[in-house]
Amino acid sequence: SEKICHQPLTIGNGRGQLQRFYFDPKQRKCSVFIYSGLKGNENNFLTFDDCEKKCQAADPCSLPLDQGHGDQNLRRFYFDPVQKSCETFLYKGSMGNENNFLTEEDCSAYCLGTSFDLLYLLGAFIIEHI
Repeated sequence: SEKICHQPLTIGNGRGQLQRFYFDPKQRKCSVFIYSGLKGNENNFLTFDDCEKKCQAADPCSLPLDQGHGDQNLRRFYFDPVQKSCETFLYKGSMGNENNFLTEEDCSAYCLGTSFDLLYLLGAFIIEHI
C-alpha cells in the first residue's frame, strides 16, 4: 500500500471529470483531484476516507512518538508532524512503531522528501534567523 500512496498524481487521459482523491507524499495528506476516467494509476480513491485509511496508516511519518519498551536508551529520530521536522528521542530497544529512524538524515529524506544536507544548504540561514 505504501507504494500505491507514493505513486504520482495521474489524471489519466479520458474525457470524464470525476472527483477523486490521491495521497500527496510531499504534503503527507490526501487531496482532491479531477480524474479523466481512463488510465491513471492506483493512487486514485473514490473517497477521502478511503485514501486516508490506505495511505495514512501506511505512513510512518504520521505515527505518534513511541519510545517502545525495554531498558536501553538508543538515540533515534522521529518525524513530528506538528513541527514538520525530525526530532531526537530515546528508543527503549523493542516494540515502538515505524516512526523511528537511525539518523536525522534518514528521517528527513523519508518524511520531508529531501536530504538533510540539502535542507541545511538551502535553509540553515533562514532557520537560524527566524
